[in-house]
Amino acid sequence: MSKKKRIALVVSGLLILCILVGGTIGGIYYFKNLHYSHDAKIVKQLLVGLNTNITQTGKKGFAVSFREQYDVEAQEDPNIDEVSFSISYVGEGNVSMSYELSCNEEADAIDLGHLMEHGAGYLSGTQKESYVYYDKSTSLVDGEEIANIQDVAYSLDHSFTVKIDGEDCYVAGESLYRDQKSEENDLADQFYGKIDKAVLLDTFSREELAEATQRLFFMDSWTYVKQIADLSNRYFKTLDLKNPQEVNAFMKKHRITVQENGNVVKVGFVLDTTEIFAKESDMDLGELPAITGSMEIERESGDVLHFEYDLGQLLLSLLMKMNTGRPYFKATVGEFILEGRVLNSTMEDKLPDGEFTEYDEASKAEFIYEFSKHIIPFGQDLG
Repeated sequence: MSKKKRIALVVSGLLILCILVGGTIGGIYYFKNLHYSHDAKIVKQLLVGLNTNITQTGKKGFAVSFREQYDVEAQEDPNIDEVSFSISYVGEGNVSMSYELSCNEEADAIDLGHLMEHGAGYLSGTQKESYVYYDKSTSLVDGEEIANIQDVAYSLDHSFTVKIDGEDCYVAGESLYRDQKSEENDLADQFYGKIDKAVLLDTFSREELAEATQRLFFMDSWTYVKQIADLSNRYFKTLDLKNPQEVNAFMKKHRITVQENGNVVKVGFVLDTTEIFAKESDMDLGELPAITGSMEIERESGDVLHFEYDLGQLLLSLLMKMNTGRPYFKATVGEFILEGRVLNSTMEDKLPDGEFTEYDEASKAEFIYEFSKHIIPFGQDLG
């Protein structure tokens, strides 16, 4: 495995996941077809509401978070009792998005550029990780065996908030980087900025603003969010809800269970990950463990009170496939949980404490520079 790489989250994919995992139930649906079992009727009701409301806009709130912990170690030379490769990783992240639109425009997903044009809202999140990586190999140079060692250990804590109201855009970010090998590389910084959103709309296209937002998400784990969203999207789009045999087969394939508790319905399910990785990866990964999931939906409001995926066995299987014939290889996964909620209302959008510096048309270049340096992890140019 190469050293830790930055992989950005596609925000639209995140929102698709939130909506697809637990969409709004737009009304009450009645099904009298005797070919549907009681549970099938409930599932059909949820899926009809899901598909009906994917493009609905108005007031909404989303929250997604994950926790992940794993360790890997390997030994290249069976004659030497020494670990030559190891990874120890602990990470967690969360992101929340809340918005209220001033128009009835339909959209597959809502991004910050959309909010600047048509409404108000905010996007906030935190990302924390501790990463230890060791890789020792040897090579021959002029007949002499030379050891090549990569030894990395750091922790990173990054938080951000982007808030858009009727006139202005507020951004805030704080980062704390600790290099466990050299304190000289430690870094702590923060930025609080405010600018008229019209200035940004005159300077950048919606696509550029959306792209800049994607760069906020640097942790590898977010890629699973988009992959699961794509998988769910394909399942729901191909399902014929008018066909009872297909609905029943869908429930059987995904081992769907239904528990009713008053106004709350809890649905359990299983997703086939072998299919998605066969399409998303150039590698032949073979059979992969399924992902188990659940969601709790409030009938009356359609709020998804909680949804959760357990990705632990999938991650363990992928880590084990890293072994390329080493005499010793071990991988353990403490946990990898993805969870969240979807509300048909806005969420609290309180700005973090701090003094916000105001920027205008004349100083927008400085705002963009500071945004790229402090809000986007590792610093990138906007646009």
